[in-house]
Amino acid sequence: MFDLYNRKIDYIRVSLTERCNLRCVYCMTEKGIEKICHEDLLSYEDLYKLLKTLSKAGIRKIKITGGEPFVRKDAIDFIKLLKQDSSFEKVTVTTNGLLLDKYLDSLIEMGIDGINISLDSLREDKFKRLTRGGNLKLLIETIDEILNRGYENLKLNTVLMKGVNDDEILDFARFVEERNMAIRFIELMPIGEGRAFKPVKREEIMEVISKEFGKPFEIRGSFGNGPAKYVSFQDFNGKIGFIDAVNHKFCSECNRIRVDSKGFIRFCLQYEIGMDTKEYLKGNISEAEFLKKLNLKIVEKPLENNFLIEDVDSLSMNQIGG
Repeated sequence: MFDLYNRKIDYIRVSLTERCNLRCVYCMTEKGIEKICHEDLLSYEDLYKLLKTLSKAGIRKIKITGGEPFVRKDAIDFIKLLKQDSSFEKVTVTTNGLLLDKYLDSLIEMGIDGINISLDSLREDKFKRLTRGGNLKLLIETIDEILNRGYENLKLNTVLMKGVNDDEILDFARFVEERNMAIRFIELMPIGEGRAFKPVKREEIMEVISKEFGKPFEIRGSFGNGPAKYVSFQDFNGKIGFIDAVNHKFCSECNRIRVDSKGFIRFCLQYEIGMDTKEYLKGNISEAEFLKKLNLKIVEKPLENNFLIEDVDSLSMNQIGG
């Protein structure tokens, strides 16, 4: 499937739920989300049907997200179902990691293609404050357990905010250097609760790390489905990645769409442009009609985001599986 700008769309982010066991300050309000009617949530059967159909349009890579995907009952069984399906080349998961200890055996046994864990502070008091209740000790134990088992496709996702956790840049670098793993600094998005904080630019992060570890060199090659750009340093065990959609746009290379837990396919993180899938899932149109409609609608996928000059809609990150 190609859009109007000849970008090959082969990757989908799938939100299993808007719910989360944390309330991270840039993602959700302290009270969380309003109660969702069960009828509005896509069943696993419908979601699988949708993804199988999308595979016929060229979707080959799936990222499972939330909210927190593992707060939804039987999420691990659904992930396993997708992993066993030869229609999909890669199935990965993004999680806050605090429920992973229950599912780690299953994920490793099924051969999950990637695990991304959010980690926004290495200081217990700050971590608890940023997540509104998270257990840092448990999270680090889980990270180390994954690494001790020899699993190599683990990455950390860190959102830096000025005056909040940007004083921990070197702490994060040393943390991954000690473990010979990858961290991606994800630029804060001006969406929902995130608009209350100020982002930290790639150049600012690199200046701090380079003073400690020397001149960086770019690491070329693919380390996942996404747009991260990685660097490392001489005698540094680990990778430092950047995903900064605002100040370093990668829209020209965008290969993704999103589907939320209610079945709305979203073509761009910033805009509500997309299509509802309920008409198809309820049997009101055929698979062929749905695919035809999708191919006609995909041309509406924007050329690029305009976060620097336009406000975003009112949705929060947990609602769109950002």
